[in-house]
Amino acid sequence: MEAAQTARELDCNEVVIWSAYDGYDYPFQINYDENWQHLIDAFQQCCDAYPDIKFSLEFKPTDENTRFFCVPSTGAALLFVNEVNRSNMGLTLDVGHMLMAGENPGQSIAMVGASKKLFGIQLNDGYTRLAAEDGMMFGSVHPYMALEIMYYLQKVDYQGHLYFDTFPQRTDPVKEAEFNIQRVKMFWKAAKKLKALGIDAVMDKQDAIGALNLSDEALMWARQQQKQGTQYVSNSSNDDAATFVESSAESSISDDDLTKTPTDNELATAADLNMNNIASTAFSEKHISSLGATFHSEIDE
Repeated sequence: MEAAQTARELDCNEVVIWSAYDGYDYPFQINYDENWQHLIDAFQQCCDAYPDIKFSLEFKPTDENTRFFCVPSTGAALLFVNEVNRSNMGLTLDVGHMLMAGENPGQSIAMVGASKKLFGIQLNDGYTRLAAEDGMMFGSVHPYMALEIMYYLQKVDYQGHLYFDTFPQRTDPVKEAEFNIQRVKMFWKAAKKLKALGIDAVMDKQDAIGALNLSDEALMWARQQQKQGTQYVSNSSNDDAATFVESSAESSISDDDLTKTPTDNELATAADLNMNNIASTAFSEKHISSLGATFHSEIDE
């Protein structure tokens, strides 16, 4: 309730909830049915008290705080949202959390997107070791999955924010944010190219080899377009801060190369960094620019 009131005062329209302690550690520790209903009642009260605020649940299967979360998967989270049964109740999907739950993120996005309950997406990657949340840079471990994530975000016509929930413990956080932004742009273009190459027909045939070949072609094309369009240069006054120099090559991509160009404000992008595991900070366009990166509101630029 306090978060919703603060959001309203700040003229924000969404509150993301990660329930760090809504779970249990041992058999018979809680009554599952009673706890489930308690959570439903709590979210219904929040949604009813603040109908102008969207409440978005970010599920997680396990954590050092709670070994078993009461809402441990995308399927359980979607069932939960349906039982809350409020128009301002939805989900934020975290790629790392989906991987921890043994899910394929593309399938989870398709399922929640079809229900029009995908309020947010947090982008990262991980090695999918049991109960491990690695917070790796987007697409660094599972590039095909990253491509499919972008494809299904386009397919469900996702209009929300993109967040980066990565952990730059041994990398420069600014450069990691820049890398994440550029990777998302590349995978987004590749997903559109994949559509133009006829991936839907390949999926209709359930042709795995054909899908992988088309994915490679789309990724190779997108990487080449990005290589031609963006150069990374060091700031002479600060070697730790990188800036982007964008040429006209990327902007010269014709509409024939892609299925469509996103409309204005189609995607607002934010970088959500976990600084040395101390705190998560959402950086706006202004903040990112002040750190030395040119940041675009349109993902296709």
